[in-house]
Amino acid sequence: MKVLIYRIIGHGLRLAQALVLLLLLYLLAAVIFTLIPVNKNFTPAGEGMEIFIYSSMVHTDIILPLHAPGLREMGIFTRQMADEAYTYAGFGWGDRDFYLYTPAWEDVNLFVALRSLFWPTTSVMHVTMIKGRLEESKSLKSIRINSRQYDRLLNFISRSFRRDDDGRPRPLAGKGYTDRDRFFEANGHYSLFYTCNNWTIEALTEAGIKMPLWSPFAQSVSYHLK
Repeated sequence: MKVLIYRIIGHGLRLAQALVLLLLLYLLAAVIFTLIPVNKNFTPAGEGMEIFIYSSMVHTDIILPLHAPGLREMGIFTRQMADEAYTYAGFGWGDRDFYLYTPAWEDVNLFVALRSLFWPTTSVMHVTMIKGRLEESKSLKSIRINSRQYDRLLNFISRSFRRDDDGRPRPLAGKGYTDRDRFFEANGHYSLFYTCNNWTIEALTEAGIKMPLWSPFAQSVSYHLK
């Protein structure tokens, strides 16, 4: 009996060591690839369109001005969301269950969080309307881009929406934290290796903006927006 117990403990310790090693390798890869820039010669456009990148400790959103060409024609805004009082629209991509049922960090479900990381899950797009004038802050970075870069960025965001047979985005009925935000079915799968921040990195990279080669973390996005 003691031998069996020792074997179980031994296997458990080896498993724990393997998990710790994998975690360290994951973090090391994130650091290394963060330090390898893509579009390293990017220069903000002097008179271009101003966009914003919101970054919390774990999540990033891309924020575009509502007057930007083609934005209102995407078919994603309800009549209430198209209110002239709104000045910006924020776009985020992420795991469906985690996004829908975690409006605040006190609502985090550990099982849902772990499942989203370790098992490829369905995704959603989150659109949030914003009023007033935005200014740079610790969590909000401003970038000016030219029209060609904007077109690429908008095209990437538009392609992230899953569409019906008529080409229209597919909203999730009744889903939203407030009356100023809305969820849509999205393309792609969330995982440990492709998070909400990887989506932001891919979008900005496609637009020609300096970004890390790869990283699942919001801090890596902010690092290249200094």
